[in-house]
Amino acid sequence: MSSPINIKKVAELAGVSVASVSRTINGKGGVGEATRQKVLDTCKALNYNPSLTARKLSSGKDVTVAILLSSNDSQLSPYVTLFYNHMLEMLQRKGLVAEIVYHEDVDSVKDKASSCIVLAANENDHRLESLRRQGIPFVNVGKKINGWWVAPDEFMGIRQLTLDLINRGKKRIAFVVAKDTESAEQNSRHQGYTSALESAGLPPHTIEFVGNHFQGMHVCSYFYRNLHLLEEYDALVCNSDEIALGVLEVIKHQPLNVPKDIAVTGFDDLPLVSGELTTIKQNLGHIAEKTIESLELAKKGDEAFGVISQVEVLNRKTS
Repeated sequence: MSSPINIKKVAELAGVSVASVSRTINGKGGVGEATRQKVLDTCKALNYNPSLTARKLSSGKDVTVAILLSSNDSQLSPYVTLFYNHMLEMLQRKGLVAEIVYHEDVDSVKDKASSCIVLAANENDHRLESLRRQGIPFVNVGKKINGWWVAPDEFMGIRQLTLDLINRGKKRIAFVVAKDTESAEQNSRHQGYTSALESAGLPPHTIEFVGNHFQGMHVCSYFYRNLHLLEEYDALVCNSDEIALGVLEVIKHQPLNVPKDIAVTGFDDLPLVSGELTTIKQNLGHIAEKTIESLELAKKGDEAFGVISQVEVLNRKTS
């Protein structure tokens, strides 16, 4: 009968100490990178994956990292799902457990986790004030703040995408975004759009619709009620792929040619659904990696700094 797979067996096959295996799978320091990788490779070969749930029960909130959603986020939204998968992979490598926390439950983070990853907070966001009051180290993802942050280069990405539209002859370009707690002018994507138009001497136009969750559905409904907008503009720069795909669904049923009559662009490059959509690709793997690195430094009390992650404009058939 073969012996059961446990940390002793992993240590034996990896040629390292049991302590090294334990520290590696629990995300603790004191293990060299070569040893850590040897342990991870052996665990993978043995299909040995200690239960993260069991680890959470035994270690409590010390191994739990809260992922704090914004008021515009839904756990089921395509972007949040994609981001969560990348972040979960990085956390598991460190032996950590992720727990989704909704924005209205921010005051309970201290009871669930020892640190926090915040999605898309601006400096005046009540979530940041609450986390600081609770003494929870955190990193903000998506926007620059006074503290630790990691964000894609939204400004330059949208600016380049808008300039590409202008170079293709588009002159009546609008920015489409869901109403938020901050004005559209504070949105770095909107700022990049505006900067491109100003450089070409063109006026900006902003189309705002109401709908926090499932924005593709809400923008679809909005444009069906305002079909004249599709005649007024020859390009729509959308704040996300989800919004862009909702707009394209409406255009599909109108006597309009994309992109000849109207071009549509997004942001995120969502797998499987973006298809032929012109969009901007974020390097979510890089964002997740830098977020975890920053969180570890934040927990040590190091001086805060921010990280910009480069993006890539993907010109496809809708522009």
